Order: sequence, then C-alpha cells, then structure tokens
Amino acid sequence: MRRPETLRTLALRAIGAAALLAFACAPSHAQSRGDDAEGLDAFARVQSQSQDRMTMSEARRSIREMQPHMTLRQSARGCANQAKDQAADRITACSRVLESRKASGETAGVTYALRGLAYLDRGDVPNAIADLDRAVSLAPDFAPAYQNRGNAWYAKGNFGRALADYDEAIKRDPQAASAYVNRAVAKRDLGMTDGALEDFRKAIELDPKRASAYRGRGEMYLRQDDYARAIGDYDHALQYERTATNYMRRGEARRESGALDGAMADYAEASRIEPNNVAAWLAQGKVQQQKGDTDRALALYQKAIQLDQNAAPSYRYLAEGYLAKGDRARAIREISRALKFAWRPEYLALRAEWRLGGGDIKGAEVDAGYLDKFEDDHPAALAVRGAVAARNKDYAQALAKLNAALKDDDKLGFAYAERGLVFAAKSDSERALADLNRAVALHSGSGAVFSARAQIFHAKGDNAKAIGDIGEAIKREPKSAALYYQRARWRIAAGENDPALADLDAAIKLGVDNADAYFQRAALRSGKGDRAGALADLDAAIKREPHKADYARARGNALLAAKAYDKAIGDLDNAIRLEPGNASDHYLRGLAREQTGDLVNAAEDFKLATRHKDSAEARKALARVTAEIKQREAAERKKKGRNRVAKTESKTDAKPERKPDADDDVQAVASIPPAATDREAAKATGVPVPAARPQGAVPREEQHAAPRSDRREASERNEHRSGSTKTRAAERTTSRSRHEQAERARYSREPAPRSRAERDRAARERYFRQLEAKERYERAKRRYYEQQRARRPAQFTDAFRDYRR
Repeated sequence: MRRPETLRTLALRAIGAAALLAFACAPSHAQSRGDDAEGLDAFARVQSQSQDRMTMSEARRSIREMQPHMTLRQSARGCANQAKDQAADRITACSRVLESRKASGETAGVTYALRGLAYLDRGDVPNAIADLDRAVSLAPDFAPAYQNRGNAWYAKGNFGRALADYDEAIKRDPQAASAYVNRAVAKRDLGMTDGALEDFRKAIELDPKRASAYRGRGEMYLRQDDYARAIGDYDHALQYERTATNYMRRGEARRESGALDGAMADYAEASRIEPNNVAAWLAQGKVQQQKGDTDRALALYQKAIQLDQNAAPSYRYLAEGYLAKGDRARAIREISRALKFAWRPEYLALRAEWRLGGGDIKGAEVDAGYLDKFEDDHPAALAVRGAVAARNKDYAQALAKLNAALKDDDKLGFAYAERGLVFAAKSDSERALADLNRAVALHSGSGAVFSARAQIFHAKGDNAKAIGDIGEAIKREPKSAALYYQRARWRIAAGENDPALADLDAAIKLGVDNADAYFQRAALRSGKGDRAGALADLDAAIKREPHKADYARARGNALLAAKAYDKAIGDLDNAIRLEPGNASDHYLRGLAREQTGDLVNAAEDFKLATRHKDSAEARKALARVTAEIKQREAAERKKKGRNRVAKTESKTDAKPERKPDADDDVQAVASIPPAATDREAAKATGVPVPAARPQGAVPREEQHAAPRSDRREASERNEHRSGSTKTRAAERTTSRSRHEQAERARYSREPAPRSRAERDRAARERYFRQLEAKERYERAKRRYYEQQRARRPAQFTDAFRDYRR
C-alpha cells in the first residue's frame, strides 16, 4: 500500500514554518538594526513558501520576543531538518526548543508539527498524532499540520479521519497540490474511485510537473485494468522524475498488460539506477517466470537473496519458483525460511496451502493453528480447515468453513479455489465455475483449479478453453502424466493430432501406465505411417489389457496392412472370441484369409459380416470370393475330365495280355529241377501245394458225400444265378452317367486330413446350426403353448402364472 505524499519531503508548509522558526531563532544583531531589510526579505521569502496566515507585525513581534542562545539556534535548525534517518535527533532538537519556552503561540504550534512529523518518520504514530493535535490547537490555520495529521491517521489505518484532515488542509490552502494527492490516495483506499481520480486531476492541474500525481493516477488506472492510460501516466511521471520507483510502476503496468519484454526493460533500468534494489531483481524474476523460464527466474531470486539475505520476500518468490517447477518439497522449505525472517500470516497461509496440496493434512492444520494466534478464526485458517474437511468428503462442513472465511476476507483466493472444487465435486457446475474464475482472477489458480475448470469447459462443449486451462494446469504441475494424457485425448477429439502425439509421448515418458495411452498413440503413429511404432504401442497396450477386443482388432488390422496375414488372423480370432458378432472383425479376417488362399473360410467370414451388419464392402468381398471359388471348381472339374479321358485313351491303346494255357503250366513244371521239393515247386509255379493229411484222416467232402449227379445240378443252378446277377449289375453300371461315376469315385476316396482352420470353421458351422435349431425349437414350442391356451377356456391358475411372469 502506497503511503500518502508529504510523509517527509513533500510537507512544504511544514518546511516553510521550520525556516521561519530558524529565522526567529537567529542572533540578535539583526534585531539591533531594527527593521533590517535582509531580515524582512528573508521573512518574506519564508512567508511565500509557507503561505501561512501570519502578518508582518506578528512576525516582528515573535522575533523580538525570542532572544536565543547559540545552542537554541542549533536546536531550531536541527528541528527543521527533514532527513528521515535523523528522526531521533530531530525529535531531541524540537524538544529542546519547546522546553526553552522561547516558542509560543503559532510558533510553538509549528514546532509541535515538526516534532510530530519526526515521530511519524520514526514510526511512532501515537506520539505523532499527539504532537499534531497540539499543533492544530496552537496554529489552527496552519494547513500542513492537518495534512501531516491526516498522514498519521492514514498510517494507523483510520482512512476516515485521514480524509477529514485532508479536507481541512485543502480548505485552508486550496492551492496545495500535495494535499489533493494525499486525499486522492485516501479516497482510493476507501473505494471512492471517481473522487480519487478527480483529486489526482486537480493536483495535476495545480502542478503539471508533479510526478507523484501522475504516478498515483496511473495506479488507479492499473487497478481498473486500463493499462494504456496507466502506462501513459507513468510515462509522464518518468518525464519529470526518472526514478527507480517510477520505472517499477510502469514495469508493473506493462507486465499486467502482457508486454513482458517492455516490463523486463523497465525493471532492468530500475536495477541499473539502484543496483541494490531487491524489489527490482525480484520483479525481473517474476517476469521470467511468467515467460516460462523458471530457471532464469530462480537465478534472479538468488541474486536478490545475495543482496539481502534477510529479505523474506526473496525466499517467498524463490519458493513459488520451485513450486512452478513441480518441486513442492523444496518450495515448502523455502517458504519456511521466509517465515524465519518474517512471521507473516500470508506466508503461513501459503505453506498451509502447499502442505495440503502435498497431502500433509496434519502440517496444514498446524499452520492453521498458527494463523489463529494472529486472529481468532483467521480467514486463512478457516479456509485451510474447510479444505481439510473437503479432503475428508465432509462437504457440508467444508462449505461452512469456506463461506465463513470468505465473509471475513472476500479476496482470499485460496478459499474461492477450494469452494469451487467442492462445488465441482457436488456437480454444481455453475457455482463451481464462478468460484474458480474468481480464484484465477486473484492469482490463486493452482493445477487442481485449472484442471477442474477445464473439466467444466469440456462438459459445456468448449473444447478450446478446456485445452487452454489444462495447459495452465500443466505449467503448474509439469510432472503430472495424467494432465498430459487428458490434454492429448481432448486434442485428438479436436483433430490436433501432432500436438496430441507430443502429449502422449510426454505422458508415457512421465510413467503413465495406461493401456489406452499406448492405444491412442498407436492410432496416431499409424496415421503418420509409422507402422513399426504403432505395432510396438499395440503390443504394449495388449500386454497391459490382454482381454480388450479393440486392441486385438487394431493390431490385427495393423498386421493385415503389414501383410503379416497369419498373425493378423490370430489377433482377429482373439477379437472375435472376446466380442462375438462384430462384423468388422469377420470382414478383416475374411480379407486376411483371402490373401492366404483360404477362400472357403474367407467366404464364411464375409457371410457372417453381412449377417451381423449389412455392409456393401462385405457383400462385394463375398461376391468376389464366391466367383473365385466357382472358377477354381470349374477349373478343377475340367482338369479331372482331361485326366479321365487321357486315362481311358491309354487303356485303349495298350496291347491285350495273352491268357495263360495248359502248356505254360506244363512248361513251368518241367522247368523245375528234379532235386526241388514240393514247397519250392509251389513257389516257382505259384500253385499252392495242399497240406499233408494226417494218417488215417478222411476228407470232409467224403464224409458227406452226395451223389455226383446231385452235386452237378446244384452247381449249374448256382452258376446260372450268379451269371444273371452279374449281368444285371453290369447293366446298371453302364446305365449311370459319367458324372455320377466320377462323384461316386470322389466320395468313395478316403477324406484328406483337415487343417485347424477347417476344423474351427466346421465347429462354428455346427454351433450356428445348433443355435438356429434351438431358436426354431423355442419358437415352435411357444407357438404350440399359445395355441393350446387359446383353445382351452381360462383357468384359475392362469392368474398365478401371470403373476410369476
């Protein structure tokens, strides 16, 4: 908060009165000359500077009444000194003047006003107000006394009484620009924006070269986010005062407007003017952090710490820098160091917030207890306890604490953030969005805040804002793999494939163990032509979730594109097993089988594809494969016909074999050597030798011997019967067509062993036939019972049957 003007150097009326006091305490040789011209001229100059209400005769009378010694003269000059670092000496000097009783009336009032200003410079506000009250009572027309007493009330925080004193000062001296500046500052802090701007305008009108008036009005414009006017006023202030403070103010306006390079230049110039200005180095670090160069920002914060190792703000900004890098533990250590140098509630609130974000609920509650020591039910402590209740899912208690915190401090961004997260958890999107927006406006947008707001924007269909907020969340939590994965999904939905691929790479690199992340990256890589990378990602996805049909289907499709047909069939078999009835799986497997030459199974897959989903591609593929099968069968039949004709012709062209006769047998027997046995003769001639009959055995045919004539007749009948049967069989065989003989010959052969794919196809066909038969049976059964119920009259048990149903 900027202090009002004239706390030290701008109290011109007080300075003029001090000069009058010093002149009044001058040696008596000026008095000896009576109305000395030099003395009167000096008094006139003092009067023109002070613009007080003393007349010439009153001034002469005051001079004649005072006969100071040399020590009194020195004390008067010391009292009139305006050096802030000599406030204690000024107080002593003014006290000596007052104790000498040489100052009376309005002169004594001016002396009390000077001592009150010295007390104010030392920070002793109660004694300053007491002396300025005496000054006002002794010199009621002395405007600077009212102005400085207003400054004292402002320093105490009583803006109302400060404003009243500024009004009195302006009433007594309406041409004093500094009083208007001070009153504008008080009105600004009381929320009287229009009145403050009017007073700044009046001050500039009275003194167009007063830099403080331009600087104050620039701050007003900056609070209204009117950056262009603010920068314009700061330009005027720099035109008249090229101080580090004015460069810092313009740098702040430029930073807020987004002109980070210009802001960096202003802060650098402030550092050049005041090399030991810690605030200038910290401001440069904040700009670098806002530009995303966190390492450079940390270096600048370290530079500020080297200049002043006891400056708590330096450690605070260093902690925020480490938090931006995702090092929460280091951030908590640095904010703890800041608390060693300045035990401030805002630092405790930050540490409690960061501890809570890291899951250290006990540590956050300890910090809340410290906050309560500053003030019972401190707003930050209430907000922390509300956040703890929210972590424990006690949303009613959380809302009660957070509402109480915001009632006491409506600018507590952390409380808005936590309440917004509670509303989001309760699915109250509108109130959640309002609180989250307020938290972001108050610079309390954590990663969780931006992530929650992104979810709300995504639910509303505003994908661009959702992606933007998730990007802000990533800036605050750069090591969160889940945030990268979430943004990748939304970018895929928006068609931003290249950034989505980069996000998936980052998510997987950070250790996301999500099968869907690999699956999505495989799809993006496949779209860019990276088949090897896509297959590797699909392998990783299936390894993590082996029972996901989508993953097996995608890998089967990728293998089909890579012409690895057998592997593709295996993956598509798995997909069909996991998700039966998917038409695309059957269609893809049919394509793979078609490429391997398994046309029959390919046709079956195309039939199933058209059965589950009427697809034009599947119908075309089925027609194509069916035509090829028919073409192959026709070629095969044509080839078999040619082979049969060739075989018949070869049999016709062959020479007939000569039938053996009795002479051949005689010659064969005669060719056997005499020494050969009966068995060797049988082997040579091919005629079996009857076995030797046991001695005394009677042949079987002789045991039941019948008349030879009867046996002859029976033999003739048998020969006639067998001859007629053979003739009829031959006639039937010759009457059949050649095609029937070929079909019979084909089906009479031993079937060839079937492959695994054929066996699987046969099993599926049996399954579907059984399934259809079962469905037909159930339909027939239902029709039968419906017909039976329709034919018979209603019965008492029908009511119970309907009830059970």
